[in-house]
Amino acid sequence: MKINITFIITLSFFFTILYNCNKPSIIKFENTIFDFGEVYEGSDINYTYIFKNTGTKPVTIRHVQPSCVCLTILGWDNTVEPGETGEIPVTFKTPNLNGDIIKYINVKTGILKEEHQSIKLIFKGRVVIPIEIVPKNPWLGDVTHETRYLSGSFKIKNNLDTPLRILKVTPPDNKTQYKLTTIEENKQYSLDYIMYPPFEGDKTVEKKFILLTDNEEYEYVELKLFLFIVQPL
Repeated sequence: MKINITFIITLSFFFTILYNCNKPSIIKFENTIFDFGEVYEGSDINYTYIFKNTGTKPVTIRHVQPSCVCLTILGWDNTVEPGETGEIPVTFKTPNLNGDIIKYINVKTGILKEEHQSIKLIFKGRVVIPIEIVPKNPWLGDVTHETRYLSGSFKIKNNLDTPLRILKVTPPDNKTQYKLTTIEENKQYSLDYIMYPPFEGDKTVEKKFILLTDNEEYEYVELKLFLFIVQPL
């Protein structure tokens, strides 16, 4: 039996075109997981997720939803042609965060194939507070004319790679007594305090210690505490 080579090649070419025409749209991300490592609290981190349309039809990114308000999506490429790449730029803000962080970004596409309709991106790392104050912004409660004194203690821990020595403590007022103790030179300290009346102010009052240090980046460190002044009837 004689085989027509030309017919076989033509038929193969036809089926290749037919397959490609019906091939579903697919996007492929360079990285679905981004680990930003370890940063200090207060830093902003910028990263761009890059993806490619590996199908034969345009891909539409309908929506990008982060799991936290600390993640900001700066816009994204809505439609990406076959063979082209798109970007989803992200900014992560770390104020008031501490410890291991893992956040998610849900990407909704117009792709019919189920596993590509919703894609989860992961954004993770660790946030370290450079100068850790414990407790942070303590609440001392209600203060009346019968309150004899208020007392408490702060722990100050230097998590920086550079030394930090406390040179001076400025108390909230001249009625506050304090004692600064070095637990570990350049690394850990404790500040004990006693506050005596009269306690002045209206309702919620903020008191603040200011620490002067020898670290140029963190020359001044604030230790805040709050109390509520109960006015006499």
